[in-house]
Amino acid sequence: MRRRRLSNAIRCAFLGFLAAAAPAAAQEVPPVQLDPPESSVTTRWGVGLAGGSQRYGNDDTGTGSAGTVGAVQLTYRALVDDGEGAAWLFELGFEHARSLTDPEVAPGVERTIRSNSVFYRFSRYIGQRLYIGGRAGVARVRGPVTESNVDLVLGLQAGVTVARWLDAGVEVVAADPSGAGGQPLDVRGVVTVSF
Repeated sequence: MRRRRLSNAIRCAFLGFLAAAAPAAAQEVPPVQLDPPESSVTTRWGVGLAGGSQRYGNDDTGTGSAGTVGAVQLTYRALVDDGEGAAWLFELGFEHARSLTDPEVAPGVERTIRSNSVFYRFSRYIGQRLYIGGRAGVARVRGPVTESNVDLVLGLQAGVTVARWLDAGVEVVAADPSGAGGQPLDVRGVVTVSF
């Protein structure tokens, strides 16, 4: 019994010591101030002109001879700098594209392809000027067949910021890339002026 009282007394003394030491230990740790890095978002409108090569692939006949394509783009752009050296460019836009010289859609058949699309582009800057990213959207494509289709449009892009208001790049855009029919495929250069 005496041993039990002694062990209880030792336990109580130990717990009392811990309770008394805890606030002292807490006061010895200096408070930490977290200052998040300053991030910034710059939004602008952009007008882009694009031109390049256009092919029309068909599951039955393969890819015919290439034509050329021109496009006008209107975008709302957001340049996001996270303050730690990473920068992203996000764009929401509208595009009108049209064949300038008609691609071959079937053996011996050339046809003008027109499309109006809404798209979202996202790019990651590598360094201060070079960026690379992707594109997704939907487009109403007219021309390869008698009716028009609403197609999924996917693409990749790379570019360089020449000046604060001027970008130049290259993009590869495919309408309905996994569909069962023909798909227009554009490889084009793009120049965008921001204001």
